Order: sequence, then structure tokens, then C-alpha cells
Amino acid sequence: MSIKPGKLLAPVLSGMLVLALALAMQANLGPLTTVRNLVFDSFQQWKPRTALDVPVRIVDVDNDSLTKIGQWPWPRTILASLVQQLTGLGATAIVFDVVFAEPDRTSPASALSYWNAGSEAQRLLGELPDHDLLFAEAIANSPAVMGVAFGDSGKTTRPPAKKSGIAFGGDNPRESLPSYSTVVANLPILEEAASGVGNFNFIPDTDGIVRRAPLFVTMGEEIYPSIVAEALRVAQNADSYIIKSTGASQEYGAGGSTAIASVRIADVVIPTDANGAMRLYMAPHHSSRYVPASTVLDNSVSPELIDGHIVLVGTSASGLLDIRFSPLGQPVAGVELHAQALEQIITRQIITHQPEAAELAGQQFLSRPDWSPGAETLGMLLLSICLIVFMLRFAALPSAIAALLAIGTAAGGAFWAFSTQGLLFDPVLPSLGLLLTYLTFSILRHIQAERDRQWIKTAFASYISPSIVEQLVSNPDQLKLGGERREMTFLFTDLAGFTPLVESTSPEKLIPLLNEYLNGVTRIGFDHQGTLDKIVGDATTFYWNAPTDQPDHAARAIRCALDIDAFSETFRRDKNAIGVPIGITRIGVNTGSVIIGNMGGDAIFDYSAHGDAINTAARMESVNKQLGTRICIAGNTTSQMADFTGRPVGDLVLKGRSEAESCFEPLTEKLDRSEHIAAYRHAYELMEQLDPGALNAFRELLQIWPEDSLAKFHRDRLARGEQGIRVVFDAK
Repeated sequence: MSIKPGKLLAPVLSGMLVLALALAMQANLGPLTTVRNLVFDSFQQWKPRTALDVPVRIVDVDNDSLTKIGQWPWPRTILASLVQQLTGLGATAIVFDVVFAEPDRTSPASALSYWNAGSEAQRLLGELPDHDLLFAEAIANSPAVMGVAFGDSGKTTRPPAKKSGIAFGGDNPRESLPSYSTVVANLPILEEAASGVGNFNFIPDTDGIVRRAPLFVTMGEEIYPSIVAEALRVAQNADSYIIKSTGASQEYGAGGSTAIASVRIADVVIPTDANGAMRLYMAPHHSSRYVPASTVLDNSVSPELIDGHIVLVGTSASGLLDIRFSPLGQPVAGVELHAQALEQIITRQIITHQPEAAELAGQQFLSRPDWSPGAETLGMLLLSICLIVFMLRFAALPSAIAALLAIGTAAGGAFWAFSTQGLLFDPVLPSLGLLLTYLTFSILRHIQAERDRQWIKTAFASYISPSIVEQLVSNPDQLKLGGERREMTFLFTDLAGFTPLVESTSPEKLIPLLNEYLNGVTRIGFDHQGTLDKIVGDATTFYWNAPTDQPDHAARAIRCALDIDAFSETFRRDKNAIGVPIGITRIGVNTGSVIIGNMGGDAIFDYSAHGDAINTAARMESVNKQLGTRICIAGNTTSQMADFTGRPVGDLVLKGRSEAESCFEPLTEKLDRSEHIAAYRHAYELMEQLDPGALNAFRELLQIWPEDSLAKFHRDRLARGEQGIRVVFDAK
């Protein structure tokens, strides 16, 4: 059984989710567009436009002016005086953000309808000049632009006057412009006298925030400019516009539809979106933009505030209901939105001719190119692929950090493009895509990991140390199922005299006794992170360095052998003391290369090892019977330890083998430093050198330490005429 293919589920499903989001990005869904706009608003709030002192002012019909002059609407004679004052102060354009659709009610002719005056009074009133005529005369002698309001309800008496021509650079842009069916225009006498007529319509988004200023709109077959466009035209003494759209040189629209690219007004080029609107990049509200209308009328205004300026006449008075919401999240007077649009255009023009001002002014225009959705989709796909690849290789915490970095890259990159290039790239959907990719991948990986953990616990918990099981559960990649070659260390134990004990003991007594013994042995094996291969009667087999990597597997096995020996001797003495004939526990250890893996079928399997190193370990255990020792460690194992503590047993040729295996008996450090072991090593060296004195050396050792069974074994060999340390065994 392999857990690897299951890991493909998370990246595959995450990738499918990313593709679904990519399609959603192209669909331009309404709720997502709203969120995107709010993020773009946040960008402006974090870094609003830098406002230079450009020649744009607002003559404000504010609350103070209403208090001094009277309630709105003012008599047209007062407005005529306002126009004359502004013209005399040198205004380059006077733009009315208000429509004068009805005659002045304070004109003499209008007043007659309200008075029950005699014939003489009527004659005298009739000889007085008409206020609208006076206003028209003032307009005719000034660079005035009258505002009109387009809509889709009500009744249109007549279309507004057209004061300029419009040329097309490319396809006719009419189908791309906002369209209206009705209009509220000014009195004909006023529009005929004006230098320009423009609409002051804004088109708020669904959340009520004004983010764009349309430069042109349509009604019927005609195209009409805005008061912003007309203000620039009149201020430059131009008489026409050029609208550049698809079909012009180097201009292309998305999907074959007509898209507007820019508008030229004399020397000024204004980049627009596909619908001929400029995006508002708001600067903070500042009172220096405003000049109270009352100060113009009483001639107390500073002339430099008006001279050479485009002047917009509007109102910030709360009762006149011309309040809008801007991307900065603040309510502003509608006239200020027009003023800020003019500031953007004029500042851009200043930067074009005075590059040294660019550093001070920064970005002034915002654009969202028609290729931006494709760039956002590509960016999301690339970041998502990188995130998926990263998550395939790293654990949960690094993956979470990587996801945050990827989302931060998308958001930070979008803000960098906004603040340095004036480009609007959507960070919302790419960030959402990355977040959903991370969450989907994490959830699926968690589900897969839980399945893997459950499988591992089921497969290994009964014969692997609990600590090893936890390692495998934490990192299943350590488990390579299906078979592999590994260097491993094996430990065999066997309880001497077990068969006679079985024959002489009742099951009621034998089973608890055996369980107590095996519990002790297996606990020690698990304490040293060994894997229990099998239990056969009283015999056990452990191995190390599988299924997890254990570089110190040889040392672990030797320490385990010493601890099992200590436990077994204590167990034997305790049971012998109460009359239970338990024998010694013989232990053999060997290290070598084997094949290990799952053996079996789909229903039944056994994770086990196969190789000659296992047989050698079993023979090391068995040879203790002839040597009189309790532990035999093969040289293949001791050679992996630089600090092995023990004494040499000899080079053993085990049954069925032709080559000798070096063998050692592990010792405690205290015993290893004793005179007893020093005497043994001396006798062993003589035996290894084929010195005849070796026999006497072993005899002298046994006179002092007669319980040394290994010394007895070598003494008896030498006494039989054998020589050297090579020992040949016939028995297994």
C-alpha cells in the first residue's frame, strides 16, 4: 500500500479551484467588483493625490454667503455682478455647477404676476431691465460655461446648445459613452450667450461613491461634453475636441468593441477609460480651494486667487443638497469633484512641460488597462502554482508563512503599481485565490494525513515502539513501503529451559509468567526505539533503522541487549528464589544489509525483513549456549561504534558458513576496567598470537574468577590442542 498517490489530491483540487477563480475574474462579477473598488479607495486613502497650487478655484455659495446675501436662488442681477467681478479679476473660465432652467422670479416681468399693481406701476416695472437679460449680457462678455443636467426621467423641452465641434480619431465613440434620454437645460438666452455648455453629471457606483468623471455623454445621436471638458476648452480658447478611440493608430479595444483611449482639448491630452471617463484621484479636502462668493461680490477677495484661474461656481451649503461621497471616504461638495478633476488634468500638463515638478507632484492619473484582468489572472496562477509546489515540499507552518507572503506579494504589488505607476491592479481576487488555494490544500492535506496516521497506527502500533509510531504519524514520508534495501541491526532473544518449563507448568501459571517476562523484554525494546518483528513462544526479535531512519541503530541495539540482560537476570533470580526454574536469556546481535517492506496481499500483509544478516543474528544468539555467554555481538555491529565497551569472543565459523564472524561480548564500563577483564584480554592476545602460554594464562584467570564461562570455553579448546581465535561450530 502506498500513501504517495493520495498526496496528489490536494494539489489537483487546489489547481481546479484556482482555475475556477480565474474564470470568475474574467466574468467581472458584481460583488467582487464592489470589493475591488473599495480596495482601490483604500489605496487612495493610504496615498492620496498630491495637490499642487494649480489655477483652479471654487467660488462657493457657502452658508456664510447665504447669510449675507440671502437664500438661494439669488437674483440673476447678483449673479451677473458675480460674473462681472470674476471676469474683471481675470478668470480664464467661469463654470456654473448649477442649471438655470427657469426665469428669474425676481425679474420685473415675473414680479408683475405676483403683484396687484395699477397700470402705472405695471408700466414702470415693464420698463425695468429683465434680470435674465442682464445675466445673459454679463455671460456674453465673459468666458462662462453653463451647466446642464442629463437624466432618464422627466421631459425634455429642447436639447442643450452645442458650442464646440467634436472630431474622432478612430471609430465613432458614441456607443461607448454614457447615454441619457432627457436633459434639464438653461434658458436659451443664457446658453446662447455662454462660451460653453457642459453637463455636470456624475455616475456613482452602486455603493454611491463617485470614482469617475465622464468627459462626454450622449443623448440621441448627439455627443455632449462635460463642464470639466468645456472649462478646459474655454480656458484655452479652443473650439473643438478630438476623441481618440479604437481604430486609431496603436489603439485596440477588447473583444472588438469600440473603446475610448484619450481626449485632446487643444494642447491638453486626457487619458480615459473605455467609456470616456477619467478616474478621480482625490487629494485631501482643503479650504484653500474655496473662495466665498460673498468676498467676490463685496470685492474683498485677493485678486491673485482669481487671476488666470478656472473658477467653478457651486455650493457647499448643506441645505442645497449637492453633497457626494468620494473615494477618500468623506462627503464632499459636488463642485469639488469637478475641481479635483481639473486639478488632475492641469497638474499632469504641468508635469509634461516641467519634468522637475514630477517628483513633487507624483502620480496624478489612475488607469486600469484592459489587459489588467489577464495580468491579474496570470499573476494569481503563477503565485498559486508556486504555493502548491511549496506546500508539497514543506510542512504546515512554513506553508502558512508562504501563503501569507504570496498574499502579501499580490497586495503589495498592487499597491506598488498604484503608488508608483498609477495603475490599478486588483489584489482582491488573486489574494482570495491564494487564500482558498492554501485552505483547500491544507484541509485536504489534513484529511489525507489523518488517513495516513490511522493507517500507520493500525499497521504498526502492535509491534513498533509508541515513540516510533508517533514519529511515523508526524512524518509519514519516513515510511517507504513496498520494499527497499537497508542496513539494519537485529537482536534475537531466547529463554533457556523454556521447553521443560512448559511441560512442567500448568497453563494457569505459565501464561502469566510468560506474559510478565515478555512484557519486560518488549518494554525495554520499545524504550530503545526498537521495532518488534515477532514473538515465538519465549523468543523475541527486534530490529532498528526501519521503518524510520536511526543512524545510531547499532548503539541502540547494544544498549538494549545490556538492559534486557539486566532485566532477565533479575527476573531469573526472583523466580528461581520462589522455585520457578527460569533459565538465562541468551541474546544475539548483528548488523547487515537486508530487504524490508510489506510482504503479503491486499487483505493480509506483514512488514518484515529478509536477508542473511538476520540469520547471523539468530546464530549469534544460539552460539551463547556453546560459549557459556549470555550476549554475543557480531563485529559488523561493534565496528559502527567508536566507543564500544566489551571483550572479544573470537572469530566464529558458524554452522553452514565458511567464513568467520568476529564476535564480542558487551560489558559494563565498570567491568570493562576490572582486573578480571584485563587478565582476559592478556590471555586472549596470547591465544591470538598462537602463544603456548595462552593456556596457562586462562588457567590462572579461572583460579581467581572461576565463574568466567567464556574463559573456560577457551581453556578447554586450548587443552584439546586447538589454537588461535578461530572457532568452528558444528551445532547451530
